[in-house]
Amino acid sequence: MERSKRLLNFLLMITTTAILMFVGMVLNNQTPMVTAANAATTQDEQTIDKIMPNEKLRELVLINMKDQKIIQDPNFTLSDFTPTTFKEDLAKLTQLGWEIGTNEQVDRQEPVNGGNGSVGPANKGNY
Repeated sequence: MERSKRLLNFLLMITTTAILMFVGMVLNNQTPMVTAANAATTQDEQTIDKIMPNEKLRELVLINMKDQKIIQDPNFTLSDFTPTTFKEDLAKLTQLGWEIGTNEQVDRQEPVNGGNGSVGPANKGNY
C-alpha cells in the first residue's frame, strides 16, 4: 500500500510537470511579437561619397549622364547632386561607357597617379 502511494505520487508529479511544460510551450508560441519601425530622417540619408565611394567612377557616371541627356546642364558638377537626385538619375542611366577618343586625345591625357608598367608605343601610360 505504501509502495503504491509513492508510485502514484511519483507518476502524478511527472504527469503534472509534463502538462505544465506543454502548456508553457503553447503559451510561449502564441505570444505576439511587437516590432517598432522608425521613419527615416535626413540624418539617415547617405552622402554621395557613401553611395559611390570611388571618385573616378562618380566622374565617369556624371559624364555618361550628360552624354545620355539625363543631365541637361553642361556645367553641372558632382557637388550639385543631392543623395536623392543622384540615386534617381543613376537609376535612369542605361549604360556606362568610357570612350577614350582618338589617338591624339589619348596622347593629350595626363596619366593618373603616374600610370603603371612601362611606357611605350603599346602602353602610353595614359590611364
